[in-house]
Amino acid sequence: MKRTKLEDYVSIIQTLKKRGPIDKRQISNIEKMDSQELTEYLEFLLANNIVEKQDSGKKQVYVVTLIGTKIIKYFCETNNEIKAWQK
Repeated sequence: MKRTKLEDYVSIIQTLKKRGPIDKRQISNIEKMDSQELTEYLEFLLANNIVEKQDSGKKQVYVVTLIGTKIIKYFCETNNEIKAWQK
């Protein structure tokens, strides 16, 4: 089943939190997204200061901001509460 946009955003943020800073190609490979789709997601995340782009030598890499870290924390806590409630 295809993930929702929200699930895609959260997954990208989690990937960057765990593996960042990484470049767009690496994110695309990990998330199994084509470049155009990933570009749309990254533009949204950048515009909302959830991730930021940094120069790393000859390539640009992406990292999670403090806002992105707070979002991940919130979703992890909410997910844990939902799982506890379902038991």
